[in-house]
Amino acid sequence: MTAQFIQGRSAVADKLIAQMKARETPYIEKVFGLDIKVNHAVYPPEKNEITVLYFEDAGSTLLENQPHVLDFGSGSGFLAIYMALQGAHVTAIDINKHAVECTIENALYHKVENKVTTLQSNGFSNIPPNAQFDLITASLPWEAAKVDDHNKLDIAFYDPNFQARLALFEQGYDFLTPKGCILLSYSKRVDKLNPMNAFTDKFKFEIVHTALSTDGNEEEYLYKATKC
Repeated sequence: MTAQFIQGRSAVADKLIAQMKARETPYIEKVFGLDIKVNHAVYPPEKNEITVLYFEDAGSTLLENQPHVLDFGSGSGFLAIYMALQGAHVTAIDINKHAVECTIENALYHKVENKVTTLQSNGFSNIPPNAQFDLITASLPWEAAKVDDHNKLDIAFYDPNFQARLALFEQGYDFLTPKGCILLSYSKRVDKLNPMNAFTDKFKFEIVHTALSTDGNEEEYLYKATKC
């Protein structure tokens, strides 16, 4: 699928990056009743995590029957830990080694290390080729721009040429069970510039939840993607 995307740095994202860099690490965030440690260069958990809001509402059935879940971009590990505590078997991946270490540390603290497998992976590069997942949760940057290699938080906000998002749909299709789905958040503002359905023709998309982002500045969508 060929599409032209609007790219460039965002004042909204750059402001959040500066705020996060200014915080002394490590620190603890209490999110949905869980204490999550946030280390240097790690994206913190969203206090209004839209995927959890969905799980605690209409999406609760997705975590029934101990599903196998891929958490694509684990950050601090909060979402992977939350899902494991609900009974899921989770493979948590991140390109950022600091995030991988933070996820492992938080999984140990919450005693779910036997249900959370954590890998450093650039996209699907380190996922076993025969792996199959009932659900993929994706915490991806909303916007595309060149990243500063010295600022690891940049890769939490910017996805150069939307490489990670395109890989999620192209390669993730084969890792997803026939009746599986992908859940991923997106900004309403950015969706107007780069509509979600412009990224692939392999999936159909449905907005299943809306909420304000943690900073309260943007309306956030949760998209559910299922195979066409």
